[in-house]
Amino acid sequence: MKESTPSPPHADTLPLSALLGRVLEGVEGGLTLQEVADRTGGRGGYLLLILLCLPFTTPVPLPGVSSVFGAVILWVALASGGEGGLRLPRWLGRKVVGSDRLRGVLRASGRLLGWIEKAVKPRGNAWLGTGTSRRVHALLMVWLAALLMLPLPVPFTNSLPGYSIILVSACLMERDGRVIFVGYLVSLAASVYVTAALVGGMALIEAAWRWITGVWGMAT
Repeated sequence: MKESTPSPPHADTLPLSALLGRVLEGVEGGLTLQEVADRTGGRGGYLLLILLCLPFTTPVPLPGVSSVFGAVILWVALASGGEGGLRLPRWLGRKVVGSDRLRGVLRASGRLLGWIEKAVKPRGNAWLGTGTSRRVHALLMVWLAALLMLPLPVPFTNSLPGYSIILVSACLMERDGRVIFVGYLVSLAASVYVTAALVGGMALIEAAWRWITGVWGMAT
């Protein structure tokens, strides 16, 4: 069995761009998800959440993708709530991400990652480093991942939960106790928007069914 890759020196203090560079340093072919987590020290779970959510930063929902990726994000979110380094379930940790594909995703998301690096910085909030904080934020990520998994054909129903997870994860990585409140607001907006889309969609389906059954009844 392949041994886990050790985390690079000072991985817990590197800025996001440097950390991503270290993850891909000297890699050919691909990395397993567990290796990505190991190479990022104690922040591996949050980095994985960011990487997995980057494909959802477009307003148009991705058919057939949100449910699969959302399930993986949910698992990672649950695992990130524990103490110490991130240990993924074996079936998930062994999944390989091609290094070329990973570099392509990072290049395509360069502006977003650059903005995050400029906006999110270590700004004191001792609570963010506690076990209670990790568990609370893991539950928030699970909720957002569940929203992201919903196969709703409505714009922004994937991207808003995705942006929320990215922003909160970045704040937790960098221990930013100020910008994380923006992440909470975006998470609240995502929750309200997706819930409204779900309720509205169900009401529309119910109305359409009543109309169809009414027309059928008159015809017969």
